[in-house]
Amino acid sequence: MADKKSVDRLTSRFKSVKDKLDMSIDRRLTKVGEKVDKSSRAADRYGASAREKASDIKDSIDDVSARYIDSSISKDSFYTFFDKMVEKPKMTVIITLLITAVLVFPLVNWTAIDAKVNDNESPPNMLGYLNLNMDAAFDVYLPEGEETSDILNEVRANWTVDLFVLYVETQNAFDKDLYKENSNVTNSSILQQISKIEFALNYAQNDKGKEDDVIYVFSIAKIIREFNGSAPRVAAALWKQAEKASGVEIPGEDLVVGNVSGNDSIPNSQERVDDYIKQVEPNIIDHFVKDTNKDGIWDSTLVLLGLRSGLNFDDIVERVRGTYTKMVRKYNKDPDVDAAGHKLVFRDTGTIPVTKDVQDRSTEEGIRALVIAVIFVLLTLFFFHRTLKILFIALIPVAVSIAITFSIISIVGLPITPQVIVVGPIIIALGVAYGLYIANRYAEEAQIEDRVERAKVAVRTTGKAVFLSAVTTAGGFASLMVTNIMPMRTVGLTLTMGIMINYVIAVIMVPSLVLLLDYHKREDSMAKMFKKVSPVPADHNRKILGATVVLIIISSGLLMGGAIESNVDFLDFAPDDQESLVTFKDYARIFEGGATGMVIIRGRAAQGDDYEGSMKDYDVLKEAEYLEEKIGEVEATWPVSIIDIFKTIRADRAIDAIDDDGSAAFIINTSESLGLVNFDTYENQSLWDTIEDSPENQQPYNTRLFWIEVTYDSLTDELKHMLLNDDYSKMLIYVDMPVRDVESSRSSVEGVNEQVEKWKAGQSTSVLTGVAAIGLTVNDLIFLNAMQSLILALLFVLIVLLIIFRSVRYSVLTIIPLACAVAMLPLTFKSVNAALTIITAMLGSIVVGAGVDFSIHMTERVREEGGKRGETVEGVKTAIETTGRSFMEATTVTLAGLTAGYFIPIASIWKFIGLIQILLVVCMMSAMFLLPSIYIYLIRGKLYDEFTYGRGEEREEVDDDEPIPVEEVVS
Repeated sequence: MADKKSVDRLTSRFKSVKDKLDMSIDRRLTKVGEKVDKSSRAADRYGASAREKASDIKDSIDDVSARYIDSSISKDSFYTFFDKMVEKPKMTVIITLLITAVLVFPLVNWTAIDAKVNDNESPPNMLGYLNLNMDAAFDVYLPEGEETSDILNEVRANWTVDLFVLYVETQNAFDKDLYKENSNVTNSSILQQISKIEFALNYAQNDKGKEDDVIYVFSIAKIIREFNGSAPRVAAALWKQAEKASGVEIPGEDLVVGNVSGNDSIPNSQERVDDYIKQVEPNIIDHFVKDTNKDGIWDSTLVLLGLRSGLNFDDIVERVRGTYTKMVRKYNKDPDVDAAGHKLVFRDTGTIPVTKDVQDRSTEEGIRALVIAVIFVLLTLFFFHRTLKILFIALIPVAVSIAITFSIISIVGLPITPQVIVVGPIIIALGVAYGLYIANRYAEEAQIEDRVERAKVAVRTTGKAVFLSAVTTAGGFASLMVTNIMPMRTVGLTLTMGIMINYVIAVIMVPSLVLLLDYHKREDSMAKMFKKVSPVPADHNRKILGATVVLIIISSGLLMGGAIESNVDFLDFAPDDQESLVTFKDYARIFEGGATGMVIIRGRAAQGDDYEGSMKDYDVLKEAEYLEEKIGEVEATWPVSIIDIFKTIRADRAIDAIDDDGSAAFIINTSESLGLVNFDTYENQSLWDTIEDSPENQQPYNTRLFWIEVTYDSLTDELKHMLLNDDYSKMLIYVDMPVRDVESSRSSVEGVNEQVEKWKAGQSTSVLTGVAAIGLTVNDLIFLNAMQSLILALLFVLIVLLIIFRSVRYSVLTIIPLACAVAMLPLTFKSVNAALTIITAMLGSIVVGAGVDFSIHMTERVREEGGKRGETVEGVKTAIETTGRSFMEATTVTLAGLTAGYFIPIASIWKFIGLIQILLVVCMMSAMFLLPSIYIYLIRGKLYDEFTYGRGEEREEVDDDEPIPVEEVVS
């Protein structure tokens, strides 16, 4: 008993302290409110002229709105069409489904379905069953009008930016104790097998990919083959240039060149291979072979395939994977290979396979997320309504809307990107909410016995709010289409179309389905709960307003402190368990590459004997060499150019053959004039050294030009196509970097551009372009794009509200909760530790589009309950009890639908979904508590005389110092 008394005393004391604290807060906030009231009235006295002008503008807006809106939406003519459909619900549903079936027909790839049914042949991915133009290539991220994008397009016009990387490992990489020296990737037998696979993929060499799609192969095996075949080519080049320099045809070329050993293959002699390896530029060796377990054996290497543009990613990935998988499997099954420890493991990565895999997984995960979203929505709806009827009423219109949306996209041929996978859960969530608003209003009008008439009333009342919601939501999404980043535009376009189609289908089908299924809502405990919730804004409006201001100040402080940071990572949108992505990360970590970039050196075209300023000009080549050296000094960069190939190829074997052959006497006799006095000096010397050692512009022959021509002629066309354009007016410096987030790559990108600015080569030199540079450009633009689309979304919503409400006052009040929710963005980002990426940059516009629904429905219900008297406290409470209850239901369903996004194995999607869910709850709470608090504050303060709803009579003047009882205001 004593314990009970103690508990009672403690409870009583706690309640007393709470009441005192509550009264203290109220007094303080009341004083603040009184000061605000006095300031507002003072502003009114000094701003009479401004208010008069504002009133004139408002009247103009009202007049325009009355002509174009009231005549269509507010009058019966607008609803005549819907009334007729409600009167014939069965026919309405049947006709709608038939029209949908006709529209969906072009969306389905019937050929793929036929192949599956008759031949059990499946398309490469689930998207193969649909006629959608999915574009997941790196190009889609190019921001239009930016320098780095223009340079990348210039690279594509002359070379290729589409890379397919084969990642090769020996058994030593997996067990260094069991597999020793024989498992070195430079073992002759291993290189021969890698070379066979390269030939199988690039079977038509020097064709620029016209026949086999492969423009070039670049690997340690290719370099060894280039070495081994260089001697005959150098000999032929010497002969050709000697004839050109002397102007005399020299006999015996076939005999001499034919005697020079060497061909485009891997030598059987390991000693020969090792000798070649020693001659390769260390810059190339360090990037192409790695010892991953630090046992002194190179156990991993790369094969780079440069593919021509415009390929079908499904076809090329299937061909490349099928070829190397079949050949490696056959090779590894050889007992001799197993005994020698020469088994190989091949994986693939690069822009093309990663793009293809991301596209496939995005489709699969998107469809799976849609199914899960539907299940979650069904369960949530059943929880609230306890009837299966609502499942059909809510989901059939949404399913029809999604089908029609993507059918239109298919028919028009619009490209879509993987980011569109977020569209499905959003449309399902918002679309279901539209159906719920109409169905709930139908249930609320139970006093109308005629069910058809009740459905008409639901459309005429809530239907208008749903229309306004749909238009403003679409406007919020449409703001994404003004950005210069394609994935943001495609998501914005798809969401805009989806929401408007969703509205039309909901208004057409939901009333008919309600009638056909004889829907009625069962009573539950939520009605009692909202009876208790509805007085909160009236009892605590100053606290709610004060808390909102405090949160906005905190959020603004976080924004100023850099809480929202942009950090674009293109791999963020790829599933972490995707094999090609795992390989890509290994490539970045072990080979410190993957973010391939390019710098273009531009000059003049080489025409006839005029080589000045072209890539045959020694001065230009020397400038390029120095620039490449400076780029190599930048942290985490690996540059390579044609100069590195010059430094690798040697002419000693070819010169020895010519020197030993009597038929080459003419060359020997003219060697003095050609600068070839002592052939011995060229032994063990690269062609680049020979070029540098040659006298400049010696007469009668330009000796340096002679050796530059010999060097170019000694290279295969395949290698030249990789690094030079056809007329020698441009060359590339490839700059490979490890794949990192953009902020980590900033120092490398900016460092390369600084070196380019200091040490230009040729007539002009481009800044760096490629994965890292484009990512940095997008990163620097993403905040601007996000803010631009967000501001446009808010402006569009405000304009639509002005037109529909025909009231500046109601329009501004309705958008305040939404603006407050947007102001919470920095605080929300900080709470989940999220950065601004391509997908989260769309968040502001999506929240504006999705969140404005709540405020619109609340304002509409407050106006409806108040009638011509304007807002009343009781009307606000009723709005919370009815519309607020729909908010809770619609929000819960929306959150449930969005939860399906967590089943997509992409971390960035999880954060995106989490941010949307938090902000939608903020929007709902703002509309349910903040907006009513504002209305009640204005009711009690009578600060809105000349902006009264419907241009009603102004209220009587009130003494500034005399508080007004709430009861008088209500009466």
